[in-house]
Amino acid sequence: MKIAFTYTNNEISNHFGQTKKFLIVTIFDNVIKKEYLDPNGKSHYELAKLLIDENIDALICGTCGDGIIVLLHEHNIKVYNDNAGKDVDTLINDYLNNKLVEHEGHSCECHH
Repeated sequence: MKIAFTYTNNEISNHFGQTKKFLIVTIFDNVIKKEYLDPNGKSHYELAKLLIDENIDALICGTCGDGIIVLLHEHNIKVYNDNAGKDVDTLINDYLNNKLVEHEGHSCECHH
């Protein structure tokens, strides 16, 4: 399983489209591997495509607009938002223990 996190200083960054990097966590046979993905100034939709191309199973982020959530859901990527400022390692544990709530609607005040 592969999980993408909007990432800044071991915390979830606030907004999907403004993330400086993604932390990609791959979990296989109880082994956790972490790597970083540089979005390189891509637009919101290019960021979503980047995650789709990486075969991500879930995105954990701060906020994310409706259009991105719909696009990710169309590619079977679950979105867990409202996590800005939270510790990544805690969120990995919460995800593995089914403690996160998947969000399906609009979660930011921006206009996409």
